[in-house]
Amino acid sequence: MKNVNINANNIYPATFTADDVISEATVSLTPGKFVEIGRYTVLADEFVGIGKGGYDAQNTAIGRLYAAFKDGESTPGAITKGKFRIEIRSSQDQPVGSRPTYLDVDLAAISAGATTLTDRFVLPFNGELYGEDRVIKFSIMNTTASAITLTAANCTVLMDITRAIM
Repeated sequence: MKNVNINANNIYPATFTADDVISEATVSLTPGKFVEIGRYTVLADEFVGIGKGGYDAQNTAIGRLYAAFKDGESTPGAITKGKFRIEIRSSQDQPVGSRPTYLDVDLAAISAGATTLTDRFVLPFNGELYGEDRVIKFSIMNTTASAITLTAANCTVLMDITRAIM
C-alpha cells in the first residue's frame, strides 16, 4: 500500500450501524462455524479504523461496541451464545497484515450497554486506518445445537469507528 498523508483535521469519529455490519435481510447461522453476516468495503478517498480514542482514560473518550443480534421470531430472541468476529481482508478476500482477525469476542460481551455507554464493550482505536478496497468482514459463530436465522431488521449495532476523508 502506498504511503498517504492524512490531515488530522480530516479524521473524525463515526459509527457503524446494523446496516453497515449486516449485508442481507436474513442470515442462517449454522452451529459450530463462523458465518459471514456482512462486510464493509472501504471507499475511494476514505480511510476507516475500528474503534475511537486512545488506550488511556478507558471510560471517557474511548470507543465502544454494542450489538443486539436477534432472530426473526414473532417476539425476536437475542442471539447471545456464540462469537462475533471482525476480520480485515483484501479486495481479493485474502487476510491482511500480521493480525487479520481484529476482534474475536463472545456475543454476550457485546450485548451489554443498550442504554448505558460505559457498560458497552471497550473498542479503542489502535491507530490503524484501512484504505480503499480493504474489506472489514463481520462473522458470527453460533454455539447452540441448532441453526438460528439472524434477522437484520431486528438487530441493533453501534460500533465506534474512526474515519478520514481525503
